[in-house]
Amino acid sequence: MTDTEKHSDVTILGLGAMGSAYTREFLKAGKRVTVWNRTSSKADSLVREGALWAPNVKSAMAASPLTILAVVDHDSIREMLSDDVLAASTNRTLIDLTTGTEAEFKELVARTRDAGMPFLAGGVLAYPRSVGSADTAVFYSGDANVFEENKHLLRHIGGAQHYVSSDPALGVKVVLALALMGFVAVGGFFEAVGWAETCGVSVATMSEYVRTSGLPWMNECIAYLGERISSGSDDGDQATVDVYVDGFKAALSDLQGAGVGSRSVGAIVDYVKTAQKMGLGSKGLSAVYEVVRNNQL
Repeated sequence: MTDTEKHSDVTILGLGAMGSAYTREFLKAGKRVTVWNRTSSKADSLVREGALWAPNVKSAMAASPLTILAVVDHDSIREMLSDDVLAASTNRTLIDLTTGTEAEFKELVARTRDAGMPFLAGGVLAYPRSVGSADTAVFYSGDANVFEENKHLLRHIGGAQHYVSSDPALGVKVVLALALMGFVAVGGFFEAVGWAETCGVSVATMSEYVRTSGLPWMNECIAYLGERISSGSDDGDQATVDVYVDGFKAALSDLQGAGVGSRSVGAIVDYVKTAQKMGLGSKGLSAVYEVVRNNQL
């Protein structure tokens, strides 16, 4: 009997860094995993670890009740999942963990629906090194029944599972929004650490300050601002936009004077200045959301 004739618990299509990480976590959990990749040599180490190699996409999907897509984009998915492959995969569940546009997800939903395949999409907020952690967040959207039926298996990808919406594109959008926010914060981190280093505070020390003090402070600020934006009320009793403009002006001047990049800090300075010009100077910081949400910069 060949590998593809054996029954497995899950199939992984795509063995880049993320797909390989998913495979290893399933194997660690004692699951039987069938794998396929366009470049077969990428599967060699995984096969040595216990994965089952399939020679083509059709046989890979036939081997398991559940297939997870972990490829670079939806062009690759379109090429892999021919009508013939989908027709042969009726009643097998497909979970797409590939980044895509709303139109691409709608296209894939329509094709899987026509083929009689339950479908779910998701986004993983993690690097490969964190796949499998209880704290790793994964945001799913699409068929709620698919999520409920498979969440016990999917927890091996990330333990912090969230079902967002029946809209198949929305889970990935949430992940992209969180990632973009995070990377903007990383830019601010680089600027803050760079500035501190010019003042004699080491990168290691400042990084620890950010982790132990800066992030908890940000967590509280985000909770407060989210509540204020949702309620539509912020009278500036904590600090007004006018106060922020004055404070940021001094900080930005020192940062630039130290010869450190300041584009991340400069962006929030521009936002609060615009809010002030719009007559929101007496309001709290959440009023700046109006500037951003309506692209009024």
